[in-house]
Amino acid sequence: MFVRLSDGASLGALQALVVRASRDALGEPGSRLSGRTLHLLIDLGAEDRRFLPGTLHFVAPTVVCVHDRHGAASPRTLGVWLVDPPLVLGPMGCDASVAPSSDRLDVVDDVTKQDARANDVLNSAASDWRAALTLETSQFVVGVYPA
Repeated sequence: MFVRLSDGASLGALQALVVRASRDALGEPGSRLSGRTLHLLIDLGAEDRRFLPGTLHFVAPTVVCVHDRHGAASPRTLGVWLVDPPLVLGPMGCDASVAPSSDRLDVVDDVTKQDARANDVLNSAASDWRAALTLETSQFVVGVYPA
């Protein structure tokens, strides 16, 4: 889905790549989140071994900003682009105050019924196209996609 310059693209194609990536990340995907869902575990510990996912919110239809639950004094956040495969975007620099949430409890229930590893949901957030869950005892985020 995403083309990197290391895949043989030239620097002359950089502007087109940036436009395409922006359109894909900020645009609305074709399928909405309803009915059956698929989910993927995303290891944020691989990006930052000290990061413990807490609250989260969507900044675009398929991009979620995850806040470190221990970062009150110095907020740390990581962005995750919920594509398949998911792409951890790295630090977001977000200083928004995000309240703990339980958006789309129907999605949360569906995920916890499918996967015992996701039975300790801490927070959740949803757009019309994707949802994401943080877990009480894990550095993983669960990305939820339309089936």
